[in-house]
Amino acid sequence: MPYEKGLCIDCQLQLSRTNFNLDPNNPLVLKLRESIPIYRATALFYFQKGGAFTHMIHLLKYKGIRKSGVYLGNWLGVSLKESPFYKDLTGIIAVPLHPIKKKQRGYNQSDLIANEICEVLNVKVYTTALVRIKNTLSQTKAGKSKRWESMNNAFCCSPEFKNQKGHFLLVDDVITTGATLASCAQALLKENSIKLSVAALGYRL
Repeated sequence: MPYEKGLCIDCQLQLSRTNFNLDPNNPLVLKLRESIPIYRATALFYFQKGGAFTHMIHLLKYKGIRKSGVYLGNWLGVSLKESPFYKDLTGIIAVPLHPIKKKQRGYNQSDLIANEICEVLNVKVYTTALVRIKNTLSQTKAGKSKRWESMNNAFCCSPEFKNQKGHFLLVDDVITTGATLASCAQALLKENSIKLSVAALGYRL
């Protein structure tokens, strides 16, 4: 597998797999269903402070190391392919960055992940389905209530992605409170009769 070529064996052993891809009622999907009608949800690894995965995410988001997103995105795609719950996907949607933040970073890490999943599953990425209309501050140190407040109405569904049907996969890098994904899902489900699932590289308990 391509991801195996990007990580040494020691690093791979330090990554804590969730195996949520094989569990239809895993803790992540149950958590997200408290706020949004998600069909399925999975994350590849647990996000643990100081761990190898956390370091790779830091390199991806703040150091411009795109290959971290490529390696991990491919790995996530393989895990989805191994699962019986994502066989009927119609398309993939990456959580968008605000244009200002995307210009500062140079890329959207969720786009990298979504494109790697596309390569593995051969499912179209809908790059303009969602638009981020609020440029929120970094959520890294924000509390749960503050995250939900700041992400309220942060996204809208683009005009060309209305009245869609099928099974779509919403992709992000790391899930913590679920506020970002809930805001995205609300925007998508308001305008479309779709079955919506979620996939991310990491999940922080």
